[in-house]
Amino acid sequence: MKNIIKLKDFLKNNILTNLKINESQTKALYFVNTLNIEKNNYEKEVIVLEFKTLKTNKMELPFIPDDFYFKGDMIIFKVIKKDNTLFYSYNEDIEEIINIPFVVNDIAFSDEEFYFISEIQKFDSKTIIKCSKTGPFYENGKGIVGNSIVSLFKSSMDVKDISLITSLDMDIDQIDFDLKNNRIMFTAFDVKKLKAVKSNVYSYNILSQEIKLHTENNYRISYIKSMDKNKMIFTGVNLNERSRNDNQQLYLVDEAKGNVKRLGDYVDLSNENPSIVTDSIFSTSKPIKKYNNEFYYLRVNRDREMLYRINLNGEISEIYTGLKVINSYEVVDNGILLIGLNDLKLHELYFYSNGNLKQISNYNKWLEKYELSKPKKLNFDYKDVAFDGYVFKPISFDENKNYPAVLIIHGGPKMIYSDVYSHDVQLLCSKGYFVFYFNPMGSDGRGDEFANIRGSFGKKPFKQFMKFTDEVLKKYKSIDEKRLGVTGGSYGGYMTNYIIGHTKRFSAAVSERGISSMMTAFTSSDIGYKFIYEYMGNNDTPWNNMDAYIEESPITYADNVETPTLFIHGKDDYRCHYTESLNMYSALNYLGVDSKICLFDGEHHGLVVSGKPQSKERRYSEMIDWFDKYLKRGWYMESIKLLKELVKIDSSSVLKANEAIDYCKNYLKENGIDGEIIINNGYKSYVSTIGEGEKTLILNGHLDVVSAKSSQFNPIEENGKLIGRGTADMKSGCVAMMQAMIKLKDENLKSKIMLQLVSDEETGGVNCTKHLVEQGYLGDFVICTEPTNLKVSIQSKGIVRMDIVSYGVSAHGSRPWEGKNAILKSIENFNKIKELEIMNIGSDFYKGTSVNLAVINGGDIYNRVPDKCTIGLDIRYVPHLDPKEIIKSIKDVVQGDVEVSATEPGVYGVPDDSNIKLLSESLIRVFPDSKVEYVAQHGGSDGRYYAEKGIPVVEFGAIGNYWHGDDEYVEIESVYKLEEVLIDFIRRY
Repeated sequence: MKNIIKLKDFLKNNILTNLKINESQTKALYFVNTLNIEKNNYEKEVIVLEFKTLKTNKMELPFIPDDFYFKGDMIIFKVIKKDNTLFYSYNEDIEEIINIPFVVNDIAFSDEEFYFISEIQKFDSKTIIKCSKTGPFYENGKGIVGNSIVSLFKSSMDVKDISLITSLDMDIDQIDFDLKNNRIMFTAFDVKKLKAVKSNVYSYNILSQEIKLHTENNYRISYIKSMDKNKMIFTGVNLNERSRNDNQQLYLVDEAKGNVKRLGDYVDLSNENPSIVTDSIFSTSKPIKKYNNEFYYLRVNRDREMLYRINLNGEISEIYTGLKVINSYEVVDNGILLIGLNDLKLHELYFYSNGNLKQISNYNKWLEKYELSKPKKLNFDYKDVAFDGYVFKPISFDENKNYPAVLIIHGGPKMIYSDVYSHDVQLLCSKGYFVFYFNPMGSDGRGDEFANIRGSFGKKPFKQFMKFTDEVLKKYKSIDEKRLGVTGGSYGGYMTNYIIGHTKRFSAAVSERGISSMMTAFTSSDIGYKFIYEYMGNNDTPWNNMDAYIEESPITYADNVETPTLFIHGKDDYRCHYTESLNMYSALNYLGVDSKICLFDGEHHGLVVSGKPQSKERRYSEMIDWFDKYLKRGWYMESIKLLKELVKIDSSSVLKANEAIDYCKNYLKENGIDGEIIINNGYKSYVSTIGEGEKTLILNGHLDVVSAKSSQFNPIEENGKLIGRGTADMKSGCVAMMQAMIKLKDENLKSKIMLQLVSDEETGGVNCTKHLVEQGYLGDFVICTEPTNLKVSIQSKGIVRMDIVSYGVSAHGSRPWEGKNAILKSIENFNKIKELEIMNIGSDFYKGTSVNLAVINGGDIYNRVPDKCTIGLDIRYVPHLDPKEIIKSIKDVVQGDVEVSATEPGVYGVPDDSNIKLLSESLIRVFPDSKVEYVAQHGGSDGRYYAEKGIPVVEFGAIGNYWHGDDEYVEIESVYKLEEVLIDFIRRY
């Protein structure tokens, strides 16, 4: 049997990044990143791949590099230490070669000098007060950047002569060092009060030391690459013709001719990166390469990233590698080396050659041992537009069961979902959820028209999400439409906020890193002034069309929200500022909607993907707990409500215990189950049956309790517990059985299920369960839901109760030696019984038989030696022993009369019993993280009356403590778990 994905399995993930190759193509280097939960960081190993053998080896280094470069075939490692950057050469030995008093972003080396770019801040980074006159004030992943720019520098190898190349009115964005052709290509923004959308292409001639401008401030540019001494290619959008977020094209800069033109035909596919959404990888590599004077680049095509190449004549070739996601690649003479994702695999290293893809690493082979939910495509049309969707079934899916489901919404919005691995998805499926997602309009991979939702950021996609949800529910009948959840991050967080304000069909929501107000996002986001402006239609601001901004803002509709919502946000998120979630949370909290916010210190917008391990673990936990509470436990709120009502009945007397029986009968009748009341000696029992078949399963539980303080009959819910008399022993068990019967009453069950509720277990069960057995209410297997902490109790001790009368001789209390003290003789008898060999025979579960001196009655006045004493013993014997042998052994050693008042059998089950194995399987099926534990009870239960008839019995109940004590409680979640396991077992019995 394969393993089931668990929450902490994300820690096993190996993430491959930063693939680079040396000049002679003999070796490649890359990082393997692993998560360390104890240190709360990512640890890196540097791996060398030898091309000749395709074998890999770990490099042993005295430092952890931040990056590495090849200078020919020599490796140079970069290590950042506070405000300094150190560079080490690696050939046979490691040698520090440069120590630069800057944090270096990128660098290139010639023989006698080197060039680098670094950020210049115009304020001391250590100062408490940060002031700026330019915007944005901060950038996601960087922090406060106000008044800072990135500049190009030149330095001698001894770092004694560092000079600034670019002027302070340039802010460099992209750079490509082409030292072989004695030039450096870069893009830069003009330094203005507000950082521009457009940037320009420049070249720096190393020989003449001249900077040349090649564009006219009309492009949004992502990447640049020098192709030869005269030509360069950049990817960008001509903003004189298109909108900022339209698909970028390739442009050729011909320095000799002094012109810029589009290279090749217009391609209506995006080269944005990253685009395919998953929480399990990140990348640091640029998606463009140059090889043999051809330009290689990625585009998003429907459901995958495709690799393309183009020559300087504009002729394009598509390279189908077979990978869905390409995070890093290097082109070599005989093929392409790639890091990426394929279907439900995690990161691996691949080699593509002559149309064949070969996997050459096994860093995440561990995932092969896990059962994963495989996506099913669900495509549909809506208003003449075709949409691509995916549905994931719960692990161990059973078509006869109903399941909760979660709609997940991707960010962007210009990104896409595909069928690659996601820990979010697989974790939810392992917890018993359907997961479904699709790519609405606004998504990537389908062209500019499909991606254009400008002016309808929420309204148009909302209708598409509702249509997709309808389609999913129509096809998958096992989804319970009353238990739907919705979640998403970034744009998905915005849409989650929007959806809960426009529909009540979702019973729980988790909004991550989202936007609540388009007006405040315009000013608080590091890209709000360009991103929000564009998606609001490229015409309007909050000041010239406030109504439009209000209409698209989820917080406008907060008073419509009824969906319990969890907000998750990084405190250092400057893309969607945490105050966006805080405002929405505060509104819902004020309006009385059950809501919660989790703010993660030190985390930015990339929390889900590259957040610190402890933050990611807590995020997964919060998300699962929230959905469980409202989509699973929420379904069981009725159960806890019923339990509270039963606890309020002080059923420690016959009258009140009978009242509890009547209450349950009426409750079951209201929910479609008819039953009968059996009365014996004034005690009531309730019996009802559902299902048909040859076999009969008995669910047995008692509603009577031992006496308690009056306050214990006012149940208190606190910290996930319900406190009160009978919560654990065993009204919670009765509630779980009743709800299982109600939920299964209309199903085509294979066997009869008989529910028995009784009113005298605490006083022996003679008038109820024993009477039912005698009247023929029998079955093939019995479950008593006594509290067992969700462990399977397969044995319980038998009971012998007896009185022993000891006789003595009376005498004056002042002369005790003249008499024989009957009380002392009783104690002597008691000690003899405890030392009997049969009392010390144990088993796998018991050390031996216990003897409780429960009652003693002897003597009447202080000044007389008692001549008679009666002791009452409560003996709980190991169930495989014969009680007749125990009684005989006692009679053989005691002096006095032995009067046996009760003999009751124990329960003796074994783990190999087919019924017990089936119950154990249900526990694992429903809760894969659980571990089956077999235990035995020292106390008896009504199950003993069935055991006496040879019917196998187990006790299996909720988690609780202190039953019969002042602080008795049951863990609420365990009641829900008990109910789920019972339902699964009954369906398969």
